[in-house]
This record gives sequence, C-alpha cells and structure tokens, in this order.
Amino acid sequence: MGIDRDRFEIHLDDEDVTISGLDVDMTGIPGTIIDMITIESAIGPILAWVAERFAVPYVNRALAGLNETRTIDVLGTPVDIVVRPARIDVDLPGAIIELDTELRAQGDEAAPGYVYTLNVPPAIGTRGFELAVADDAANQLLASYWAAGGMDVGLDLANGSYGEVGRLYDRVELSAKVPPFVDASGKSLRLLIGDLLVTFENGPVIATQIAVNAEVALVVAAGADGALRLDVGTPTIHVDILDENVDGANQLSSAQFEAVSSFALSRVVAFGTGALGAVPLPSFGGVGVQDVEIASQAGYLVVGGELR
Repeated sequence: MGIDRDRFEIHLDDEDVTISGLDVDMTGIPGTIIDMITIESAIGPILAWVAERFAVPYVNRALAGLNETRTIDVLGTPVDIVVRPARIDVDLPGAIIELDTELRAQGDEAAPGYVYTLNVPPAIGTRGFELAVADDAANQLLASYWAAGGMDVGLDLANGSYGEVGRLYDRVELSAKVPPFVDASGKSLRLLIGDLLVTFENGPVIATQIAVNAEVALVVAAGADGALRLDVGTPTIHVDILDENVDGANQLSSAQFEAVSSFALSRVVAFGTGALGAVPLPSFGGVGVQDVEIASQAGYLVVGGELR
C-alpha cells in the first residue's frame, strides 16, 4: 500500500492476492471439469480490484479530514494544526498509520522552542484500536501557546459570572512565567503548570496577588460519534500568597483565600481542557468506541479501546 507524502491519498501498489483452501460447491459439474478451472488464480485479481475500488476510497474518506490545515480557537488564541502522513503498514492483524504533526499558535514568533526528548516508539498491541501520541506533540503546542501570550489574560470580574471573587475584586490579570508541559515519563499522565501569577485589582490598586502551581491528571473522553479528545481529570493546585507587589497588607481571610483559590482552579481546568483538546485525536467514521483506557509508555500517551 502506497501513501502520497504531505497528503492522505491511499493507493495499492503491485496488488498480488493469493487464495488458499477455497472450497466451491458446483453441483452437477463433473469433478474433472472443476479440476481444470483454477478458481483461486482467477478470483485473485477480482478481489484486488474490489479492494482498490471500494476499500481504498473508504480509507481515503476516513483520513480526508486530516488533509487540510485547521485553525481552532483555544481560549481566544488561534492555533494552526497540520497533520502529515509519514508511513502506513498493513498486514493480517491490522494497520499501523504514522503521522507527523505541527501544532502552533499564531503569533508565537518569539518562541524559544520546546524541550524535545527522543522517545522509543511504543509497542502496539492487538486491541480494537490503539493510538500513541508523543508527549512532544502536546508540549510543542503548549510552548507555542505560551509564547504567543495565550496564558496572559486580563478579565473584568464585575462583568461576568465569577461568583464570590467577582464581588471581592474588579479585575484579574493572569500571566504564566514558564510554559506548561505534559509529562508522560511516569506511571500516570500529568499536565504541569508552574508559576502562574494571578493579580487581583480593585480600581488602580493591587488588592492581592498569588502564585499558582498545578498538577492535572489527563484523561481521554469519547464522544458518541467515535471522536476522542484529551481532557483533564482531578487537578491539584498549590497557592502561595505574595506580598511584594501588593498595595497595603495582604492578609486574606479564609473566605477570600477560598475564593481566589477556586478561581485559580477553574482557570487551570479551563486552560487544560481548551489547550489539550486541540491535540488532534482521530474519529472512527461514526463507529462507537468503548472501554477506552489511557496510559504512558516511554514518553507516549497510549490510548486503547474497542470499536463497536
């Protein structure tokens, strides 16, 4: 099976179909005549034509959605997603498709890049499907998104549904000092967000300022249409109250601390859901998926499940 570089256009090369053990019931035809007919060699080219005529277009249609550069909005920052074919191998147990991805936020020209780690390709099992996503793909996106200023946000708290924090403060400014990253090196998958500076203001006065560090478990959600997406599980956050930039004493009551911590938690969840949801995972042409599991393997996010 051949594959055109830079575009999903599957085609068969040098079709050679061999059939063995074919048993055909031809009642009424003498055995000597049947022995003279080489049905196996005759039907082989027909099956090759059927595969080329029907199966190949189906695979092309299933992959066609990945041919074009897509731009999606991640919390107000446009992100370009490019997927290119690299390799496809087909044998009796199934098929392995290898893809190259480029996930870049627009306006990240000042990005220093990201830390790339050379990972060992994971072992692919024999379940209904298995998908392996290198953590470098997610980290390329996260570093680009951070460099484009996607994590530097200002919000008017008086003009939205922000609960208690909206009654305490007029405005909040968020700024991440380092890019977040996905860690797939351990037994669990984690999104790590460090040094997220959150500044709450009342008019021109800085009322309080906190630094947030968060660790978020990663999960895979499956839609009824067979589409998969990365999502966040239960986050753990650590909040430090800062004093140096605050106007006046920065002594928070328990209620105030709970309000600012809850706001920081909600922003971490929103960021994780929006950013990681941009990492492309395939759908299965309307086929449902079940028993979806996610694990880490040598720097890869490995997703497996059954098709139904």
